Amino acid sequence: MLRCLPLLVLALVGNVFAAGNDGGNSQCARWCADNFHPSGRDCTSLAAKGQGPCFACGPRSHNPNQKLCKGECKDVSSDNSNCGKCSNQCEFGEQCKAGICTPFCPVGQNRCGHKCFDFQRDDDNCGRCGNQCKDYEKCQGGICKSRCEHGKTQCGHRCFNLQSDQNNCGRCGKQCKDDQKCQWGTCKPRCEDGKSQCGNRCFNLQRDAGNCGHCGNKCKENERCDGGRCRPFCPPEKSQCGNRCFNFQIDEANCGKCNNKCKENEECKRGHCVPNCEHGKTSCNNKCVALDWDSSNCGRCSNKCKENEKCRGGSCVPNCEHGKTSCGNKCFDLKYDAQNCGRCGNECDSGKCKNGVCERPCSGKHCDRSTE
Repeated sequence: MLRCLPLLVLALVGNVFAAGNDGGNSQCARWCADNFHPSGRDCTSLAAKGQGPCFACGPRSHNPNQKLCKGECKDVSSDNSNCGKCSNQCEFGEQCKAGICTPFCPVGQNRCGHKCFDFQRDDDNCGRCGNQCKDYEKCQGGICKSRCEHGKTQCGHRCFNLQSDQNNCGRCGKQCKDDQKCQWGTCKPRCEDGKSQCGNRCFNLQRDAGNCGHCGNKCKENERCDGGRCRPFCPPEKSQCGNRCFNFQIDEANCGKCNNKCKENEECKRGHCVPNCEHGKTSCNNKCVALDWDSSNCGRCSNKCKENEKCRGGSCVPNCEHGKTSCGNKCFDLKYDAQNCGRCGNECDSGKCKNGVCERPCSGKHCDRSTE
């Protein structure tokens, strides 16, 4: 039965083409039978109407780029999976152009052969494919330009600073004499190191008050030339800020350094902005404290009393229970303590203290009634 199948297909195709009255479609019949299995009926039916694969990519096709690949018509000039021929898969980053797998160039790059280049910066393809810059040039904006850094100019194959180069002073090839020096592109008399020529004389432009920073720049009478700038004469205890002098130790607008302004509730002490404390208090760690009573700053900043102590008169003393008073590092009842009667250190001769008063001593059997 299978051996008879091709004959059956040809018979059917013949009938279809006869019905379609298209004499040239016998070629399609054979092509459909050869390429579409187990039968080419659908292919031949469409061919009878002038449609289908035979007309798209078969013998009746007028587009040579259309090929039958695995039962489907593919444009091998642009299909990435069938580039140039069936099953020729382009790699990642490539696309099929004119039947050849070529790199897919990102925006801003152009294809030269099988690679992508930035025409704006590529030294071997500057502005166009194959336009190679010379060794002393680089590609900038698609044009081969000198590789010289900012401030230098190309003379021949090298770069020079025309403002200071002895052999290329002001222009390429302009050579200064042995007793001259190239300054600002002009050959001038050679001054010793650290000095520059102004007219026919040499001056230190960093310190000369008549030529401060540049020739002819004269400082005022109350100014000096420092680092090429006119600055005021400041006394030793003051420093310059702009055109004025300030004492960084106490100036609230320039405390410790220029323009370091203290807040409204602060003052400048020893170059630091500290709280402006009321009378009887001192600034400690940006807070105002009473050194006579503050247990964390007793007598001086950060002097902290122990847990069983308190600050009195700027000293850490024992924190005595009610009814007792600190004398030295101990607590005493000043009403009855004979060593501290009424006040610290008041010792009673009689050895007796009552209500803070020393009792008078007795002599034999005769005692003052006040001691009874």
